Amino acid sequence: MLERNTRHMKLTESGRTLYERGKQLLKLYASINNEISEISTGKNGSLSIGVTSSIGSGALPEWIANFNEKFPKVKFSIEEITTARILSSIEDDLIEIGIICTPLNSDKFKIIHLSNEPMMAISSKDSQFVLRNNQINISSLADKPLLIYKRYETTIKNLCQKYGFKPNIAVKIDNTTTLISLAEKNLGIAIVPKDWLKFADKDKINYCQIINKELFTYNAIVWKKNTKLSKIASNFVQEVKKEYCDN
Repeated sequence: MLERNTRHMKLTESGRTLYERGKQLLKLYASINNEISEISTGKNGSLSIGVTSSIGSGALPEWIANFNEKFPKVKFSIEEITTARILSSIEDDLIEIGIICTPLNSDKFKIIHLSNEPMMAISSKDSQFVLRNNQINISSLADKPLLIYKRYETTIKNLCQKYGFKPNIAVKIDNTTTLISLAEKNLGIAIVPKDWLKFADKDKINYCQIINKELFTYNAIVWKKNTKLSKIASNFVQEVKKEYCDN
């Protein structure tokens, strides 16, 4: 590896190659060691999330942007799917956490409630069912044709029963934008979370808040119960909770 003469030593060609490769290996080791350290502290790596369409086009971009300011090396894999698929994907370990709108009727998941919001009644401006007030009780919708999101069917039915009537459900559907469009087309009164108003053409609708607390919904982060979150997921949950949790 070395050539000697009477005055000095110098590296042979093989020695120079070994020296350069050694420097590269030391740099690689330092890089790997640093990357492992960042992963263990949640500063590097990836996070798989499942979200509903309303959250994916609503609150999520702001949450990720704020998180990215503190953890710029974290990458995201985001699935925009129904709540049912989010929950099944968590159970099958296809995603680590989900972000949904409550209610959630299952004891298989850990859940953190974020900010809550009321339900709104939305009707076409051409509708004969005029929403005259800023706020109404669910009883005001007795006998009116209702357009509902499937996940809220049981909650709505139970509340209507409490007020002594059976809801006239004209359409139940799993698609947010289609539900809003049906209301705009004067097919009935849609009952939706307040945040969904962003999907509506305000020039085509009337809307008012339903005051019944039983219909208030929460955005919520869920993951498999009795499962330890990765450091990245834990950091994300804590950052979102700190900024957006009502408690």
